[in-house]
Amino acid sequence: MNEKVICADKSMRHAAAGRACSRDYALRARAAADRIIALTDQYNTGLVTAGDKWRYMMSWAPGPWGSQRHQFEMPPLSDFDGLGRPTLDVACEGGRRGVLADLSVYTQGKRFIDLHNTGKGEVTWKAVPSHPWVKLDRSVGRFATRQRLWVRIDWDRAPAASGDEVAIDIESSAGKQRVVVPVFFPAGPGRDAVTGFVESHGHVSMEAEHFTRHRERDGVAWQVVKGLGRSGDSVAVFPATVESRSGPEAIRAHSPALEYDMHLFRAGEFELHLDCLPTQPVAPGRGVRLAISIDDGAPRVLDERFRGDVMSNLRRCTASVEIKEPGRHTLTVWMVDPGVILDKLVLHTEAPKDSYLGPPESYWRPAEGDKQRRLPVGSRRDTRSR
Repeated sequence: MNEKVICADKSMRHAAAGRACSRDYALRARAAADRIIALTDQYNTGLVTAGDKWRYMMSWAPGPWGSQRHQFEMPPLSDFDGLGRPTLDVACEGGRRGVLADLSVYTQGKRFIDLHNTGKGEVTWKAVPSHPWVKLDRSVGRFATRQRLWVRIDWDRAPAASGDEVAIDIESSAGKQRVVVPVFFPAGPGRDAVTGFVESHGHVSMEAEHFTRHRERDGVAWQVVKGLGRSGDSVAVFPATVESRSGPEAIRAHSPALEYDMHLFRAGEFELHLDCLPTQPVAPGRGVRLAISIDDGAPRVLDERFRGDVMSNLRRCTASVEIKEPGRHTLTVWMVDPGVILDKLVLHTEAPKDSYLGPPESYWRPAEGDKQRRLPVGSRRDTRSR
């Protein structure tokens, strides 16, 4: 079902862009729909050991459920397969025209460039990077509708703090294209010298369970809840019968806290997302609040205006955070009300891009000899470092 819906969506999107691969995705969507029907028939008629006991128990389009029945139908498709002579079109990871999503020395990894044909016939191509430390998984190729090219950086050879423009020139029988490759390689700190999370790609993304330190107060502590979360584990305060703390002094003196060390390369006012699970207050008269502070600042209680819903398993709290200078900083999350289940934190140093799970976790490294404590529910002690 996922393949049917996603390929149908790609079919329409590529058709709107005039790309010949639209029909390829339409065929994949239809094939996925055929497999759903075949699997349903196998369940209903192919379980010979059970006789007819389960026949008609399954349907590939159950209903009637009112308008919900439409979710089992085939979404719109396009059979567009190109128009005119072969013409090269390029789509870059990140969605910017002619500009690849940046590559960072901290996260490293790779990025893709999709080569598309908007016409009919074959396209032969070759790609030439502007610098020898820009590496491609292939430098020549041939395709009829589409082909993917992967780009990475040889960080051992790339110069730090280079101001040179990095690009890839793609020459083909169907035209030329240039793709700019932004490379983030500051002079310092080095990847093996920095501690905590490091800003890259316009954000610092942190899974809640990967805190640098935690502070227990009055027998109350944040603990890791294994397997509970949208993209990993989560953390919650135990025991949940503790009193709420709302004043800054009471929070600082009596609330358990989580600390996340970060290294930032810019200063200013940024947007912080705290992604929680959509829990309700643990008792009447309580809230679902938490507080934050930067470095040695006073705890600031965040209001209860959240975004998200139960269907997306998300309760997102947003806040503005002022960073006065680049460098090392510590974000602290304090308990205000028990019952908050914190899943992920993202500090956006650029305008956030919409995504279902948020950006992948940033590169992070514990301090030398630092035993980061992980306290799953039901465990008194679990010391592990990444």
